[in-house]
Amino acid sequence: MLHGRPALLTLLRAPGLLHAGTWQAVHGMIEPDERAIEAAWRETVEETGLTPERFFVTDCIETFYSEHTDG
Repeated sequence: MLHGRPALLTLLRAPGLLHAGTWQAVHGMIEPDERAIEAAWRETVEETGLTPERFFVTDCIETFYSEHTDG
């Protein structure tokens, strides 16, 4: 929450990375013996340096456009 309203975080991919210059949500891989919520927490801290207060479930996750595969 930010000023009493929900806030969403998107990150701009760094130059030199695949999909550089695109806006994306935090994402990553689930490690062996790790629960999905634990992976989400870990990836958020690793990629942003921020400590989440809480997580919310979304009803849909979509893939993003890739200029490398045109898909």
